[in-house]
Amino acid sequence: MSKVNILKYSIIQQNLLFEYDCKKRAKAVNHNQDCKICSDDILIIIERQNKRCFYCNSYLDPKKYQIDHFYPKSMGGKTVLTNLVATCRWCNTMKNALDGHAFINKCKLIVKNNHIFFMDKNIR
Repeated sequence: MSKVNILKYSIIQQNLLFEYDCKKRAKAVNHNQDCKICSDDILIIIERQNKRCFYCNSYLDPKKYQIDHFYPKSMGGKTVLTNLVATCRWCNTMKNALDGHAFINKCKLIVKNNHIFFMDKNIR
């Protein structure tokens, strides 16, 4: 198999993993919710973010990503497509019950106070 074919196969395999996992994520997101999110909605969320974490911009692992409420349910956030983002486990854990804007500002403050500079311009 050529390198191009291996790469195509790898991309197809990763897409299938995301599609399969979306069904499980939809079930978890809909637990005790009034609004229903289907697996296609979760795939839309992942695709609109180019398969990257909303907060840190790292590539999402098809088996380890999480769906997060940008505005937490504890602060009145709804389970609707426009309020849901795909995140890596680390960011979702660190964000906890903060709203998305507060979490992003907290991360910027940490970076500034610790004099952390990113060479990769793709990192927010």
